[in-house]
Amino acid sequence: MLMREDKGKKKAKSHVPRNIPKRRSLLGRALIELGFFITKTQVNWQVFGQEHIPQAEPYVIIANHVTFIDALWILKALPKEDYANTCAMIGADLKSDYGLLGKLMTEAARAIPVDRKGTAAARSLIIAKNALEAGNNILIHPEGTRSKTGKIQKFQTGAAYLGYKYNAPILPVYIKGGYDIWPRGQKLPRFKDKEKRKRKDLQLFFFPAIRDSQASFEDVKEMSRYLQKKYEEVQAELGL
Repeated sequence: MLMREDKGKKKAKSHVPRNIPKRRSLLGRALIELGFFITKTQVNWQVFGQEHIPQAEPYVIIANHVTFIDALWILKALPKEDYANTCAMIGADLKSDYGLLGKLMTEAARAIPVDRKGTAAARSLIIAKNALEAGNNILIHPEGTRSKTGKIQKFQTGAAYLGYKYNAPILPVYIKGGYDIWPRGQKLPRFKDKEKRKRKDLQLFFFPAIRDSQASFEDVKEMSRYLQKKYEEVQAELGL
């Protein structure tokens, strides 16, 4: 089982390669705080199920992907230490193709860039594995890209691979209301209804962590299909 380092003990030399994201910079922390301040003052923010967050062990967070700033919302819903110890796997093109916003979000996320192609994608998973072994949590969107409709898209296998291969707990999170605030193709978020009177709702739901993946699933693909089905069921239950 992956365990976090005991800060009270002298750190032993580690075999873990240090090609993992550095600690979140002052700029990164400031960006998250600013973004969250805007969120909390502009929408009806609610978080449910935080008691399901694993303690004293690194874990993989999975979430539906609907906006540029999903990671920001999830990070601020985590306990303080977990927030500091979490990095996100995000598309490498965010930094190169989305101007200043993409560069700022990459900085704030403690990003593990994902090229999404062949061996480049495999290298990203190796970095994520190293980060897990060093006591970090990994945030990943299994869909790989933002939904065009707000509905769950086909899951890629990266998240299931990390959970299955290294038997790390997988913590599912569902974001409700994000698509209504900032759908794909809309330049800026809209926090209020069309009449600009009522704040929109933004809700995060944490579900029980999925454990013992190697005992529960035949392989990574089966686990990935299971995760997608669960998200589709949650979406249906929420009436989306």
